[in-house]
Amino acid sequence: MNISKSRFIESQNCPKILWLNLNRIEEKAEETESQIVRMNIGTSVGVLAREYFGEYELVDFPYDEYSNKLSKTQELLEKDTEIIAEATFLTDGICCSVDILRKTEKGYDLIEVKSVNNLKGYYHYDIAFQYHVLKSCGLNIEHAYLMHLNGDYVRWGELDLQQLFKLDDVTDSVIAKNAEITDTVKILQEVAAQELEPEIEMGSQCENFVYGGYCPYYDYCHQNEEIPEEVAVEKFERIDKDEIANFLEKFSYPIYFLDFETYMAVIPPYDGLKPSGQTPFQYSLHILHENGELEHKEYLGYPDSDPRVGLIKQICDDIPLNACVVAYFIPFERTRLKELAYFAENRNDLQHYAEHLNNIWENMIDLIVPFKKKYYENEAMEGRSSIKLVLPALFPDDPELNYHNLEGVQNGTDAMTIYPLLTTDNYTPEEIEVKRQQLLNYCKLDTYAMVKIFQKLIHVIS
Repeated sequence: MNISKSRFIESQNCPKILWLNLNRIEEKAEETESQIVRMNIGTSVGVLAREYFGEYELVDFPYDEYSNKLSKTQELLEKDTEIIAEATFLTDGICCSVDILRKTEKGYDLIEVKSVNNLKGYYHYDIAFQYHVLKSCGLNIEHAYLMHLNGDYVRWGELDLQQLFKLDDVTDSVIAKNAEITDTVKILQEVAAQELEPEIEMGSQCENFVYGGYCPYYDYCHQNEEIPEEVAVEKFERIDKDEIANFLEKFSYPIYFLDFETYMAVIPPYDGLKPSGQTPFQYSLHILHENGELEHKEYLGYPDSDPRVGLIKQICDDIPLNACVVAYFIPFERTRLKELAYFAENRNDLQHYAEHLNNIWENMIDLIVPFKKKYYENEAMEGRSSIKLVLPALFPDDPELNYHNLEGVQNGTDAMTIYPLLTTDNYTPEEIEVKRQQLLNYCKLDTYAMVKIFQKLIHVIS
């Protein structure tokens, strides 16, 4: 029945979540692979943040051994331990574990670690709840800090923890929220004590869970909803042949259709990267010649070393200077190429590739333009220009161009989640090869889709 920090935060938009966590936990949606990865990232950042303050004592017991955690915390407090990690407190049915508790002259500093560059509003409620618990336990909290990653830090050499992390003093904000926290805790305790499931009207909170996405009980709460009848959509197709023809004049053969896949490492693993910076680990390249011949080239790195080194060398071999390079929504590919050029400029063994990389992004054309500017639209595109909508709208009955027919990796989120896990610590060598092929198949479809879209544009004006 205790209300923990995570239960408190989850229940902010909908107190029913707390009741369901206590009484219908079996109805909760299983955590996705990406959610598990995100939690593991948070844990690893928290471990690293402890070293920021030097030596520390860790309350090192599993989450469910609460009595041991409480006893160990009390023991360390009585010893006036300077830095305690995972100090645990319980009072009046509310409990929390504190990332870092730092001894001061008059009491303690409360420090909550976040594995992000930019702090969201609910983080203040997160630490305010902890402040409320610790004050209720009789501790004098001098300052409350949100410790987060410094988005301006660029790694060169060993990690500099003093530059990697920033401390934001949120003491005033936390104190201002204390009365609100007190009232909310009372409401949640009343909800937790109910025998019957609370009746709360479903609404926008169902699709806007505090941690992002849908509430984990969405399917349970919506299971008795009536499925609305399909509304007939007026079919239309609008093609501005003159504007499309003007757009296509920018192209010259051979045309290089390029797509990157990247992953975000919260802690920059390699030189030249910022926290949560994008690391390109893969690309697909389809080369369309004027006679219709189509070549395909590709690169996929390994997560146990910096994939950018091999990628830079191969892409400069695959794409000549002044080539006509095409991407779909080029800000993403252009930014990655600029970042790769910056990295190359600062590496003696790669400096001679920097100019070539800059030349590639300077000569790029964005295939999204005809759809973004409505030169070509139909009802299936739903007024948007994402390739995931444009492709099936142009080729509705082609299974070869259906991302849902791919195995294992069907979107960019799948790719960035799976790639860092492809080590023998997580998979057998055979499983790794299967998943690598799935990554290659997905990225290959991205550039093949661009070729087909380009050819469709040629067809509609001819």
